[in-house]
Amino acid sequence: MQWNIDFTKFLTSGEMKKLEATIKERSETGDKKEIWKTRYIAILIALQTGLRVAEICALKVKDFCFDGNNFLRVRHGKGNKARNVMLPKRLKGELQAYILEKDLQADDFLLVNSWKKSYTRNGLQKAFKDCAKLAGLSERYSIHSCRHSYASLLYQRTKDLRLVQNQLGHSSITVSSIYSHLNKEETANTLDEIFT
Repeated sequence: MQWNIDFTKFLTSGEMKKLEATIKERSETGDKKEIWKTRYIAILIALQTGLRVAEICALKVKDFCFDGNNFLRVRHGKGNKARNVMLPKRLKGELQAYILEKDLQADDFLLVNSWKKSYTRNGLQKAFKDCAKLAGLSERYSIHSCRHSYASLLYQRTKDLRLVQNQLGHSSITVSSIYSHLNKEETANTLDEIFT
């Protein structure tokens, strides 16, 4: 199957920052802070790990290793494959604070809805849409856009397709190669450099 990616499928780094900042602020002020805090953590995980929606929904506290290398264990990835995904330090800190604040135990799901049930894919998608709307982002974005955004930025900064493949759990580096495109800002800067 031939995969294509275009600029409409991922958020720019500015949009990612705006989404994160908006949800963080909402989780700290106003009513329903607990719901928005969970959404904030879900958005951070999506943006900073590139996990699939189903993988985010299935996360349990015991899946995180905060000693040494800081990673999370995806137990049931696509094709029922397990993998380790490295975590940025800032995400590690946010997750540790969230787990402590919520008094979560090892076997607890990390993200639960207002009915104390683990998020479903549809529930997480709806939560993302609410967050994106609040941040003033385009309706075309879905939570899967976070995965595309993560992969795109990871490749842009490292130029390492193997790293992208490992972090996203792609079975083939060919799938990961769709992220070797230039982003909008890079394209504009390159054209300006060539044609000035």
